[in-house]
Amino acid sequence: MKKFLFLLFFPVLGFSQNGPAGIGSSSGNSPLALWLNANTIVQDSGTHISFWMDHSGKNNHALLEAGIGAAFLGNEINQQSTIMFDPRWASNFIIRSNKDISSDNISLFVVGKINEKNPPWAGFILKNSGSEWDDGYGISANNDKQELIGYTTHFEKFGIKSPFKWGEYMLMSLHHNAKNIEFFKNGLRQGINPNIGPIKQNNSSLVIGWTGEYLDGEIAEVILYNKAISLIERRLICNYLSSKYSIPLEEGDLYAYDSSEMGDFDYNLAGIGRAEDGSEQLTSKGSGILKIKASTLDLNKYLLWANNETPISELNTKDLPSGVEIRLARQWRASEIDNTGHPVDVGFVDLHFDLSDFGSLDGHSVVLLIDQNKDGYFNNDLPIEGGKITPENTIIFKDVIGISDGVRFTLGSKNKSNASLRPLLVNFNLEIIDSTVNINWELSSLSGISSLILQKTYNAIDFVTVESIGVVTKSKKKFEKIDLNPSKDYSVYRLLKITTKGDTIELGKTGMDYNLLMDKYINRLQEEERLLLEKTITEGKAKTIKERLTYVGVFLMFLILLTIYLKRRSSKIKLETEGLLKEIELLKTGKENRTALEFDPQSELKLDKKKLQQTVNGKLNDSDWNILNIVFKDPLIVNKELARQVNLSLEGTSSSLRKMYRLFELNDSKNKKLALVMEVAKISSGNIG
Repeated sequence: MKKFLFLLFFPVLGFSQNGPAGIGSSSGNSPLALWLNANTIVQDSGTHISFWMDHSGKNNHALLEAGIGAAFLGNEINQQSTIMFDPRWASNFIIRSNKDISSDNISLFVVGKINEKNPPWAGFILKNSGSEWDDGYGISANNDKQELIGYTTHFEKFGIKSPFKWGEYMLMSLHHNAKNIEFFKNGLRQGINPNIGPIKQNNSSLVIGWTGEYLDGEIAEVILYNKAISLIERRLICNYLSSKYSIPLEEGDLYAYDSSEMGDFDYNLAGIGRAEDGSEQLTSKGSGILKIKASTLDLNKYLLWANNETPISELNTKDLPSGVEIRLARQWRASEIDNTGHPVDVGFVDLHFDLSDFGSLDGHSVVLLIDQNKDGYFNNDLPIEGGKITPENTIIFKDVIGISDGVRFTLGSKNKSNASLRPLLVNFNLEIIDSTVNINWELSSLSGISSLILQKTYNAIDFVTVESIGVVTKSKKKFEKIDLNPSKDYSVYRLLKITTKGDTIELGKTGMDYNLLMDKYINRLQEEERLLLEKTITEGKAKTIKERLTYVGVFLMFLILLTIYLKRRSSKIKLETEGLLKEIELLKTGKENRTALEFDPQSELKLDKKKLQQTVNGKLNDSDWNILNIVFKDPLIVNKELARQVNLSLEGTSSSLRKMYRLFELNDSKNKKLALVMEVAKISSGNIG
């Protein structure tokens, strides 16, 4: 059954390191070439999808190539979503070849699982000119041997294998650099092969959910860089995926606060650090609002942070230090360790909170709250003031020293009445009204905004303006626009704000599948009609007792008469059926109108195809003849069983029976199947009156 599809894509703001774990940028100007994240899709669980949006900023969106589409599963693993593939649907996604996904060196990450009934050579992702795995790259599997295979150029020459368990989610990564090809599972290197050069014939399309055969399994996230990333970058991304999907790392686990015992701080993980090989990451923002920056870092020191996934719009008026009236319910927790898990001190760091999708900030009111004594409360800690507001609505706390291993921290405000901690875009929704699309949104503040621009696109790349709305301080905060010419397929709408300083900032995107949205609209109308009918019935109960008793009496009388009629009719049909069955039996055994001397006990009537075809002046095809013989043997057989025995569809079987009723002129009979058996028996026996 079709269900409503509604996709909400959160805004991509700024150009800092806001890719997975803070590695790369979602602005499209970094080595991050592809980022497919099932958790960014908001729709009914179990519905099929035909479009998977890329969040790398390079518009490498995955499009349905065949079948009805893989299915979206919400809250499947650690409250995160996945995309389910089933070979019966013969569905896969495809990304057409382009330079961003066809570089000489790559780093590819996939989170997913394989089911036991997976076809022998079905895997997760493939970039190959055919299906032989002899060029390009991919992560696939040999299901018979329960082996993963990560390869570039040629799987037999350069493929690296790793055992896996059916039904178990895995974190896999494949890396091709100038020297080596490496394959990792759950953070542990499974093998390394020397590299002989660039990836061979790396100009094919990228296919997801098919590697020669269709995958039976799930994929939660796909991340691709068009370079071979460094050791520090790989470790941070592995920790990001491990925390998010609760997949234990076998090596390089740098974050210990993602378990339920530690508070489930497993969302939007990002980090900075300097690995033992000297590779370093000094600034990181990740996909959340928090960026942390260090000027220098010592070797083998890491600072990672994640939040508790509480909605950023949720506020808390409890557990507050003196002078603070409100705080975010969202909290972050830091891990400050080396690669052996021992606590370290990375020194002073700057904390940047990107509040560009919030209302106008009062920098004097916003404070940083740190649970420095690690007792789980903020009310006995001193708030940190002095944050500076940038023109982009980012508040920066410089040279913070209180961020140590295990501490919780968040933002608060000394002024409960202002909107400094309330998101600017309160909601952004779509709904069908008749055949048009109604777009409505609400803002918490209009301060600093000169105009709003609503745009749409049919390919998620080229946006056109639907309407531009001028804004003044006293304007209403709720907006509505009806699109009279929506796409009858998939489309994406986005909302931009133009600041009084002339800056353009994206507030959010929301997408829809028109046909599935129309289904929901129709279902809603039907539900409204049902409720109206119930209301009418309820109001009818307010009439006089006499009227109701009259209705009940008439209805009961009708039921009594109907019952008597149906009972008599059933008895009549039963007697008629029994009579016909007896007569059919006599015809089959040859007893009809014969004496005892004429009766041969060994003889049994068989249908005469030649006589039957002469009677109807036509030819009975094989399907008609098979159906006729089965019905002749069992006149009471139901059509569903009959269809199974002749290996036809139910509709095909019914059509064949209707044809024979017409050929043998049985239109007036109530028991057409029995009458058909009687007629063909008489014709075959020669007893035609």
